[in-house]
Amino acid sequence: MKQQAGPIPLLGGIYTFVFGRGAQRSLLIRLLEVVCTIFFITMSVVLFIQTMARLFGVSFFWAEELARYSMVWIVFLGSTVAVYQGSHTNIGVFVNLLPPMTHRYVEALVSLACAAIIGIIAYHGITVFKVGMMGKSPAMAIPLGYVFGAVTFCGMLMTIFFINRAALRALGKPLPEAIPTEEKKEADL
Repeated sequence: MKQQAGPIPLLGGIYTFVFGRGAQRSLLIRLLEVVCTIFFITMSVVLFIQTMARLFGVSFFWAEELARYSMVWIVFLGSTVAVYQGSHTNIGVFVNLLPPMTHRYVEALVSLACAAIIGIIAYHGITVFKVGMMGKSPAMAIPLGYVFGAVTFCGMLMTIFFINRAALRALGKPLPEAIPTEEKKEADL
């Protein structure tokens, strides 16, 4: 019988899509990285064109707004990827002094606390999203909910990733950043 991924075996395929399996990176994280890259390229190109156009006395009224909204999504998508990879800054001086078993459970508890905080922010972001959908941005005339939706969408994903990290730590399973990826294996050769 084939072993399912993750702490909750019933969710095999969904779990693999969202969190990955073994050395295979999550398809969702790959997608988020691509979208983040697209936003970054868009922001860079628009700002470059806007800067060059100003040399000739031309200005695009929507350029700064598009760059600003792209930056909002870059920050939230990047934070989501950082939660998945365990890349956020933390202070582990006292936690690292604990015995390994206690250390594991404290890290799980910290992840659950982070999940609760981000979950509350994402939940209240729904209200902000709904209100934002009633208004339009001044220059591009798009619903502001599309911008404010980054808080809710990425907040929900971060909450899920924090809960997964807590479950993996509590069960003693390796975290995504502890598993060598296919790219790392190829680089080591």
